[in-house]
Amino acid sequence: MIQLFVREITKCVMAEEGMLVNAFGDSCVSVFGLPYEREDDAIRACRAAVWMIEYAKRVDWKISIGIHKAKLTSELIGMDNIKSFTVFGSALTLANKIQQCSRKYGVTTMLSDAVHSSLGGSYLLREIDNVRFISLNQSVTLYELLQEQTSNLSVSAMVSNWYRQGLLLYRSQQFLLASHKFQVAVEAGGDLSSAIMLQRCREFLEKPPSTSWDGCWPLDEPLTIHPPWSPVASPNKYW
Repeated sequence: MIQLFVREITKCVMAEEGMLVNAFGDSCVSVFGLPYEREDDAIRACRAAVWMIEYAKRVDWKISIGIHKAKLTSELIGMDNIKSFTVFGSALTLANKIQQCSRKYGVTTMLSDAVHSSLGGSYLLREIDNVRFISLNQSVTLYELLQEQTSNLSVSAMVSNWYRQGLLLYRSQQFLLASHKFQVAVEAGGDLSSAIMLQRCREFLEKPPSTSWDGCWPLDEPLTIHPPWSPVASPNKYW
């Protein structure tokens, strides 16, 4: 089953001219822009993610995807007749953590703000949260990939709208009003991201944040990893 998983995910990546650089267990690491960078690499990565999601739905798999854009160091390794690319750099660690966040917030595909700024409005996105990865000392705004602008929303537009309103109120520290918006979103669609933000608002109502709070949520690490092929998620890493 795992071999089938890797083979089909590889097809999705190659269809958008990406490259699978590593596969271990039921996890895959893919890159775009190797060996040559393209202006639409971010769009290609998102399109490949949509292919993956559609395939996973057909075979009733649960996957999680993280997409990040950054500079990586690549190297061609191997013998004269058998060579392959390998990549390394801190961006790999950050992409891994973004993928873990997709499961934490209950979304299938999570993007970094670096990807968001490169899409040019090609996809509908939902801003989820602004987090700080403690071990990396780096803050990232997280977005959920919904669908292409020409497609029907995979997430209720109503839920997305309530969430957006709640997020604005949350960041302005109007936690009571924000909690009402997130509550409606939870009741309307069972949205896990909304449930997380609702609980956070309730905690802040009991114990307000410090005066230096900037709306960025620190993430303790490591994040909880669900067992492979669990009903919650299969850890497919992708960027």
